[in-house]
Amino acid sequence: MGMYEIVQKHLKGVLGEVTESEREVLVMRFGLDGNGSHTMDEVGTRFGLSHEEIRKIEEKALGLTSIGNLEVLQRNLKTVLDALEPIEQEVLVMRFGLDGNGCHKAEDVADVLGLSRKEVRIMEVKALRLLRENRQ
Repeated sequence: MGMYEIVQKHLKGVLGEVTESEREVLVMRFGLDGNGSHTMDEVGTRFGLSHEEIRKIEEKALGLTSIGNLEVLQRNLKTVLDALEPIEQEVLVMRFGLDGNGCHKAEDVADVLGLSRKEVRIMEVKALRLLRENRQ
């Protein structure tokens, strides 16, 4: 596994620890949705951010990926997954690539599971809220 893949893996684990706008930047910048990574210029244009603002978001996210934080996130994620209905678990696994098969767009998850995009997003938000509430 190359350094880029290691960074991707760690960043996926902290998506629940950053704001929604930071999450969108990280997903686009590092290709966490499976659509490939984008340059700082592309991300900056899309979100109206400077390179420095993007770097700060990246540094914040990378700072959350220390081993201790990852262990806590893994434990919390298990707690959250156990609290979800099976369909909600499947949505979370597919959206964030928790099974190692990469992240999938909400639209793709909806199509595969026979749900609406809105239902997928509601389940995703519920899981992320539970993850934040279960931080130790």
